[in-house]
Amino acid sequence: MQRALVLVVLWSTPIIAAASSPTGPVRTGSASVSGASTQAFTRENVVLETSDDLKLVGSFYPPRSKKKNAPAPAALLVHDAGANREQLDAIAQRLQKSGFGVLTLDLRGHGESRTDDIDWSTLDERGRASLWQLAPRDLEAAASWLLGQKGIHSTNLSLVGYRAGCALVARHAEQDENVIGMMLLSPKAQDLGFDVERTMHNVNGLPTCIIDQKNDETTRLIADANALTSTPWVEYVPVASKQQTVLDDSKTPSKVSSWLGDIALPKKGR
Repeated sequence: MQRALVLVVLWSTPIIAAASSPTGPVRTGSASVSGASTQAFTRENVVLETSDDLKLVGSFYPPRSKKKNAPAPAALLVHDAGANREQLDAIAQRLQKSGFGVLTLDLRGHGESRTDDIDWSTLDERGRASLWQLAPRDLEAAASWLLGQKGIHSTNLSLVGYRAGCALVARHAEQDENVIGMMLLSPKAQDLGFDVERTMHNVNGLPTCIIDQKNDETTRLIADANALTSTPWVEYVPVASKQQTVLDDSKTPSKVSSWLGDIALPKKGR
């Protein structure tokens, strides 16, 4: 039986998009969500608990649904190894604006989820690989919590991973029937002990989009996956070669939002 998840809302506030993370006194318990204008986004910092009793800090972007009483699709965003949830803030804000309920998460040992005992920055290569192998538990807890929120569709989950986070996203998609699509930003075929290429074989047919600079590894990963069926199911969206990373491209958030929106958001007239 799935362990009950613990939620503590630390603060909730409308934030001007260009502003930094909110500060102020910590509040626990339920918190109301203020309405956000077109120039702002609304974010709640939350704490949730994994099946192995770790507390992880995340940011929840409540949906700004344009359809009254219609449940919003969910999107879970997973950062790169050694980074933190702020890495994907721009994408989270864009998805919220499009009508998604979004959760970004500091994985175990990262960002505000670090502890004296579990800290990515202090681990050697073997320790980091071992820690990453446990990170799927973080996604399990996050997805369960997100899909249980009021106003969120309980069976409409999209996943977005960046670099090593792609390995965790693909692994979760393999095990969660609520996943309807995934966006992989600069994935590798093999990453920190995860066989992404093999996992993609196991999720054959799941709508998937890869955003990356053109390179041999990405080309082979997409071609290999699409060769599994007569109908290609992995789409490739290129990034200009002048960009150092996918996240350096200012168009990436809108590309992610547009592609996931076509899959997850109700179309007009339905």
